[in-house]
Amino acid sequence: MVSAPQAAVAQHRTFNYAVVAVDFAFRGIPGVLPNGTYNTNFINLGHAPHVIVPINLGPECADLTRAELIAAFDLGEEGFFEMCPDASVGGEAFAFGGERAKAPLTLTPGRTVFACFVNRHYALGMISETTVINIG
Repeated sequence: MVSAPQAAVAQHRTFNYAVVAVDFAFRGIPGVLPNGTYNTNFINLGHAPHVIVPINLGPECADLTRAELIAAFDLGEEGFFEMCPDASVGGEAFAFGGERAKAPLTLTPGRTVFACFVNRHYALGMISETTVINIG
């Protein structure tokens, strides 16, 4: 159902990738990914609309627990970035229930979380994470 990243253009570190959203989880995000841009096919099998947003937490927030991360997201965009000034967003993909979307998502080295910000879905379990490693 979900493919592993496959190098499309190795010298540019561009990968083709698929992520599935259900109500209320992401499927297909491995624990470790190489840095680069992912041409993402976002498949929403749920009924609700979902968005996937990769956020590199940066060094100041790399050790946040899931509960602390939810509390930080609840601060809103401005509050979150005040708390985690080195965090960076790598794009987003949005799809209504039963639909698909394509979008480039850029992952940089470090702890990266994927969250759905539609109606606080992140608090219902739509947070996945990976460690992004530098492949040079």
